[in-house]
Amino acid sequence: MTTKLDREVEQYYAREDNRETARLKTALLRASSKVPSQIDLRSMYPGASEVLDAPLGYKPNQIGEYRTVGLDTGYFFGLLNAFTPAAVTTKIDELRAHPERDLLLPEDFTEECAVHPAAERRALQVGFMSPFVPPVRNSDNVREPLCEFITTHYQVIQAAQPSNYGYQLWRRSRDAKR
Repeated sequence: MTTKLDREVEQYYAREDNRETARLKTALLRASSKVPSQIDLRSMYPGASEVLDAPLGYKPNQIGEYRTVGLDTGYFFGLLNAFTPAAVTTKIDELRAHPERDLLLPEDFTEECAVHPAAERRALQVGFMSPFVPPVRNSDNVREPLCEFITTHYQVIQAAQPSNYGYQLWRRSRDAKR
């Protein structure tokens, strides 16, 4: 069912982009509005640890960071401001400090560890409104150690589903060393 507001939003985006993109953005807005103001993680993930770590952040509506009781994203807001090797090491140390905690990770979390130089150049070009962005000099992936640590020390215990907003529950492997 489309409302007048849906049509207005779609027309607004259609002026900026093409119709298909406008429909996708409208669908995203509609889906994000269905996220409740309080998510009960205990009932969504029965048997999970009392406090869940979300080292990549928790964004059930895919737009902004979500905060709730029993969820710890660490010192940094996901990977938003963890873009140096020292910051990523801090995130790994936070996970090492609490091996009893389960992790909440998006289904495609390894994609957040990937580096896309062309996309990053384009984002800089748009963000700084610059017609020219110098070529990439260093394409090292500082996030890779975090994803490698997770995949070697944790295992999926609950798959992602639409009812849990596409987040998987991971638990520390018994044979994992600190």
